[in-house]
Amino acid sequence: MSVAADMAPMPNGGAPVSKVEKFKWAPLGKQGRFELIAKGDIQIDHTYQRDKVSQGRVIAIARDFSWPAFGVILCARRSDSSVWCYDGQHRKLAADKRSDVNKLPCMVFQAEDVKAEARSFLLSNTVRGAMASLDKYRALLACEDETAIGIRDLARKTGHQIGAGHVRCVAFLMKAYIMDPDCLRRTWPIAVRIAQDKQVTDELVKAAFTAERIINRTKQGTLASRVNQETLTKLTYAQFDQALAKAKAYFGGGERSCARAIIDCLNYRRTTNRIDIDKVDDE
Repeated sequence: MSVAADMAPMPNGGAPVSKVEKFKWAPLGKQGRFELIAKGDIQIDHTYQRDKVSQGRVIAIARDFSWPAFGVILCARRSDSSVWCYDGQHRKLAADKRSDVNKLPCMVFQAEDVKAEARSFLLSNTVRGAMASLDKYRALLACEDETAIGIRDLARKTGHQIGAGHVRCVAFLMKAYIMDPDCLRRTWPIAVRIAQDKQVTDELVKAAFTAERIINRTKQGTLASRVNQETLTKLTYAQFDQALAKAKAYFGGGERSCARAIIDCLNYRRTTNRIDIDKVDDE
């Protein structure tokens, strides 16, 4: 007997149950309501929304404005009755530029709080494809996500801000914090010190974090040891960059080549306390 598409068979010939029940799919939540809303009453919250808007894209939408192409924008109504667009920012801004457009078609959902609103923004974007790492980080921060808060606080301790100025390696910071937050806390200050007034690059954070994890696993100490710190405090970004270029030339890119670069810097001119590179590469 065939099973309906929305039903799942049970073992031992039991009666089929819905896939929602069997696989514990997420609850639907409350449906939204379609409304036509004055464009001036629709706001955008940049604590979780993209703050870099493509003006070229906005102008193109405004110039070639079409209701069938516009579709609907997704909005949240907050407890104070204000309406906030969380999906369709470019279309909303394009409509603002046209004097012949007054009201916009919106699918409006009730928002418990800004955190729930940011979560809706995340879901509406991730189901359609990849989001920029910085956009995702900001939305997760608004959702009070533990990892996002962790890397924000880590950066603040060294006087930095994620996504501003010299720190844009968001994707790896998120990954590293999930993998080993203690290791990241130990190695972030090392990466920052080597960078000095330059950008804290993705490769620099990967180098310190991955090298620390590798030499720990191979029982060869820690970057925080006295002898390693003596070398690291004198290491310049130019020296690290040169070692990285050499490691990439011989071994290609990736986190292990970044780690090898910083280990090569530590081993330079040492006759004792050298880190066994071959042992590292075998791990």
